[in-house]
Amino acid sequence: MAGEDADDDDKQFDPSERKLARAREQGDIPRSEDMQTAAGYAGFVMALSSEPALVLLDEPTEGVAPVVRLQLVEALAKITQRTSVVLVEQNLATALAIGGRCHVVERGTIVESGQIRDLAADGTIERRLTV
Repeated sequence: MAGEDADDDDKQFDPSERKLARAREQGDIPRSEDMQTAAGYAGFVMALSSEPALVLLDEPTEGVAPVVRLQLVEALAKITQRTSVVLVEQNLATALAIGGRCHVVERGTIVESGQIRDLAADGTIERRLTV
């Protein structure tokens, strides 16, 4: 009887599921986070290919591998030369690398505005980030 149960389990287990399970065990299938990052990056590239007048980004480097983050920041810095970009970013280094005009928002109100490099250089951003 024990053999019959095992046979029943094998019959219910789709061969394609077995292949997928084996591939995952061998590391041939990317983790879902990697796939999401790749899909997001591909979507970003596709969106920019239409040469939009405005790009809205909410923390685009969140959870991205450091090497991908660097590439993304470089691409965004270039994009800002020809397209308006509204960037919501908590990572100051990322925002500084992209540059441009900065609005510091606290509880829905703009409390500081200016060029991000100027606000960082005079300590305004640091004071606002300190709790």
